[in-house]
Amino acid sequence: VKHSRDSFKHLRKMPGKPKMPAEVGINEGAQSAKNVANHYKHRRDLNQSHIKSQGEELLKEEGKIIAGPGKVWDIDRVVSQHGGEPLDWVKKVTSQTSDGIEVHYLQNLRTGEKVDIKIIQSSKRK
Repeated sequence: VKHSRDSFKHLRKMPGKPKMPAEVGINEGAQSAKNVANHYKHRRDLNQSHIKSQGEELLKEEGKIIAGPGKVWDIDRVVSQHGGEPLDWVKKVTSQTSDGIEVHYLQNLRTGEKVDIKIIQSSKRK
């Protein structure tokens, strides 16, 4: 079925009905795009807030050592920035939440200091 522009004249006169594409002004289109962007930014911010709070809870755990003393990558940087000796530092990982969130961090075994904290949301969930 072929429609002409006149086939849709009745839509322009009815309140609450969608406008024809040619009738949507540039400002309306820009505002609509801005609303969509704001919606996704808000969702992203909520998700980041959720991930951060989950990560903070996970950091209360002891964590499992995944790189022992002497095995931490970039140990020279860690020692120069945070002090201690190379054998004081280990890399740990927390358990994973049902959302797939886990925390990786370096911990000084002598002081308990936790640095280089990274909250990760994995696509692989346990």
